[in-house]
Amino acid sequence: MIFFVNPCISNPCWFEYLQTFSTVVAIILAFFTLLKLLKKDRKREAEIANLSVIADKLSGMQIAEERRYRNSKKPKISIRLEVLEGRMLQIKFFNTNMNSTLLDFEIKNDEEINERISINPSAINEEGGEQSFLIILESKEGPVNDTKLVLLYTTEEGYSFVQEVDIILKNGNYDYIPSAIIDEGICDS
Repeated sequence: MIFFVNPCISNPCWFEYLQTFSTVVAIILAFFTLLKLLKKDRKREAEIANLSVIADKLSGMQIAEERRYRNSKKPKISIRLEVLEGRMLQIKFFNTNMNSTLLDFEIKNDEEINERISINPSAINEEGGEQSFLIILESKEGPVNDTKLVLLYTTEEGYSFVQEVDIILKNGNYDYIPSAIIDEGICDS
């Protein structure tokens, strides 16, 4: 019986060297490919971060623009007080921003003041690019004093604004103290 001995078993042959060399080259190429992909991912992450910053700035600009737009819809109110026949006080309101209209008003006093004051509002008049309305307060006893009017304005878009006006009697003279006109957001009416 004759046995053939493979000469590559004891000594490596050229194709084993080639196979080992190919494996090493494949590992090196895979490593460089992985590094290149990671570098691309980092670049994409930086681009995404930049886009996120841009989106935040655009969102801030949109909010600021919305705020400016809403402020353009705020009523521009001027008030005039007149004393009529002793116990009657006429409060005339002028709104020069026709983007907003008076929706409602109420008097916020304690019960004792509400019992002695009657309220007579007028219709809302619009002419010459101005809206006007008046409220006559008549006291059943003594002068009208310490009265708080709350005015609610609305726009076509549904924005609502609130303003409080305090009517006071000081040293025999009537005066009013208007609050800032507050943006109440979108109303449901």
